[in-house]
Amino acid sequence: MEALKPHIVPNSTILVIRPPEVTTDKLQHARSSMEGVSVSFELLERLGASDTLYGVVVVGFFGAGNGIDYELIQKSMKASGVIAIFNGDNSSLSLDLLINGFSDSQQISENLTIAKSPACAFGASSSIKSAPKVWKLDTEDDLDDLIDPDDLLTEEDKSCSQQNNLHVWTKER
Repeated sequence: MEALKPHIVPNSTILVIRPPEVTTDKLQHARSSMEGVSVSFELLERLGASDTLYGVVVVGFFGAGNGIDYELIQKSMKASGVIAIFNGDNSSLSLDLLINGFSDSQQISENLTIAKSPACAFGASSSIKSAPKVWKLDTEDDLDDLIDPDDLLTEEDKSCSQQNNLHVWTKER
């Protein structure tokens, strides 16, 4: 957790996702290592049960888990929050974070990668202003200058060519 401290804003709320087999002693040790912040521990399966939003979500602190449910984690994060992943698969972790909506992925140390959640809340929406009209036809303009489509082709263009007038050219000429 020491490597994570510079990236945590004082008085922020931290959620540490833990596996079920973690002992109380390990939880107390992790809580004591983070001073000046509120630390909560939760199982990934129970993450959606609370309406609390966290500024930092820590994954894999107690060892690599089975998988990361990025959508569930984002729903539990404040806008512009930080996700910290310990012991992740660094080969594809940055791409996974980017695909799942996180930005500014940084590998802080060999076993710690952090990224930011979007600046808007999960599921937020805003109205889109309609685009200005590009073309405006004025019916008062003189439309007589337009070309008549019937005058584009002459009778000669419309007639079929005689077969003996058609030539196929080859290189051997």
